[in-house]
Amino acid sequence: MDHQARHGTGAPNFNLGDRWLTRTEASLRGAIGKSTLARLDAEGKGPPAVRIGKSVRYRASDFDRWVASHAR
Repeated sequence: MDHQARHGTGAPNFNLGDRWLTRTEASLRGAIGKSTLARLDAEGKGPPAVRIGKSVRYRASDFDRWVASHAR
C-alpha cells in the first residue's frame, strides 16, 4: 500500500479476498504489543494501516510482509 493510501490521502487498493486484521489481531499474529503498533503507526514506521473512523485495520498480507521485513 502506498503512502497516500496508508494515510488516507488517496484511494487504497482494496483486495476483498484478503483478511483485514484489527490491531488486537495483528498484535497477537506478530507478537507485537498493541501500544507498540500504535506508536509505530503514529511515527509512520508501522505496517500499512487503514483507518475507518477510530478503527485501524491491517491487511493480513501487508502486515505479514512488514513483520518479515523487520525480523531480526
